[in-house]
Amino acid sequence: MQGILFGLILVLAAPPAWAQTRPENMTNCQSNDLDVRIKGCTALIQSGRETAENLAVAHMSRGAAYNAKKLCDEAMADENKAIALNRNLAGAYHNRGIAAGCKGNLDLAIADYTKALALEPNNAFVYFSRGLDYFQQKLYDKAIADLTKGIALKQDYAEGYFNRALAYGDKGLADKAIADATKAIALKPDYVVAYLFRADQEEDKSLKDQAVADYRMALKLDPNGKGGQIAQEALKRLDVAP
Repeated sequence: MQGILFGLILVLAAPPAWAQTRPENMTNCQSNDLDVRIKGCTALIQSGRETAENLAVAHMSRGAAYNAKKLCDEAMADENKAIALNRNLAGAYHNRGIAAGCKGNLDLAIADYTKALALEPNNAFVYFSRGLDYFQQKLYDKAIADLTKGIALKQDYAEGYFNRALAYGDKGLADKAIADATKAIALKPDYVVAYLFRADQEEDKSLKDQAVADYRMALKLDPNGKGGQIAQEALKRLDVAP
């Protein structure tokens, strides 16, 4: 009987499961592994023990993971909850903007990026996101302005230069487009799509040798993929060997 009572006391005195796993869940909620992050954030959200501030961060982090997995509705729901809990979380507005863009609502996305920038005016990635959505709306001057601000804040981000190159290209500014694609490639030497884009711009300027060199590099980097296929077709069109 005493053994049974002692065992019962130990069970009653043991800390609840959420208390034992909370530090691990906090770490997991910031994990680069998306599934691990979702699981960790979900555990924190469902524990019923977190402050409103912590819950907001958990929803924001889980929403970012859902965005990365292209689960737009789930991301939107989490970021809505994060913002309802803490209206000063710039990251939640940024993430909600990404989710809105994923759902095709570029106006809502841009509005959320603008709110994020009001809270964090030096966040390069929000400028990159808003600039890309302006580009998709064919508002090239606004896109270039935002991408330029983002690049000024983060000069080692290849995608920023590449996206600005796209905007310059659509405006017919081939020289600037080529220059930005070149910067993107310098930062990311295996950037297949940048080689293809630069080659296309070079073709427009009748720079056949440079274009051929870029198509061949794209083919070398991605011989069995979509990039390689595009490069092969271009080389065939130019009547040169791969």
